[in-house]
Amino acid sequence: MITTKDVLSLTAALVAVAIVVFYNKIKPFDTGGLPGPESHFLLGSLQFFDENYPHNWPTVMVERSLQYGQSWIMPLPRISYTTPGAFVFVHDEGNIRHVLQNNFNNYIKGDPWIIFTELLGQGIFVVDDEKWKYHRKLMSTMFSRNLLKSSAKTVGEKFLEVIDVFEKKIAKANEGKDGGDDNMNKGVDIDLQDMFFRVTFDSTFETACGMHFDSIQGKCQHDFPIAFDELSLLSNNRFSDPLVHVKKKFQLTRDERRIRQLAHYYLFETLEIKV
Repeated sequence: MITTKDVLSLTAALVAVAIVVFYNKIKPFDTGGLPGPESHFLLGSLQFFDENYPHNWPTVMVERSLQYGQSWIMPLPRISYTTPGAFVFVHDEGNIRHVLQNNFNNYIKGDPWIIFTELLGQGIFVVDDEKWKYHRKLMSTMFSRNLLKSSAKTVGEKFLEVIDVFEKKIAKANEGKDGGDDNMNKGVDIDLQDMFFRVTFDSTFETACGMHFDSIQGKCQHDFPIAFDELSLLSNNRFSDPLVHVKKKFQLTRDERRIRQLAHYYLFETLEIKV
């Protein structure tokens, strides 16, 4: 006959087993002796990651690499397929050669990159194995001497357009001025980041796809780069969301529905119209 004590003992045992299974399932990877930010029980370096990603992340990575002077590790709990237990930042030349050359097939991108499929498709940046080899072979033609010369020519032409835009802005700002010293000290505001983005956008698509967006001369950014920029931000925000797989599959949030809208209606329709 089963007593209350037996039920409590069985329940306690099941809870203990569940806790052990849960811990082993989500616990961060061991550092393996590599340096890195402070790591805590079960949480790893989650606090460090949350404080710096994504707004300050490039700067932090460079600072830490210089601080440690070697490859370093950031353990994270495995709470979603975007956080695989740890991120290793390869800084040592020998490590880089090992990953990219000597033992390349052992290092795959894996599940985390699925969050960028709407942004990057099924191309070389998100796939592994035979798909990666196929896209690598396809893209190798992009680095021929003739194409590089053509690209350089296109970029040069785009910067000539930029100079023309600047000269027009300056001329317009000086309209009606008498050329006095006070007027000579007055300048004109130019958003260089915006202009460099337009140069990159126009030259890349003209070279790679034969598509002419002519955004440099426009008053506003073209709809395509605006959509691409927003899609990039929303995709990047998925990175720290443990429920992203469910939200993505069932379109549960406004951001997920917006991602689908941007990918389908803005990007694909724009490309189809231009092609």
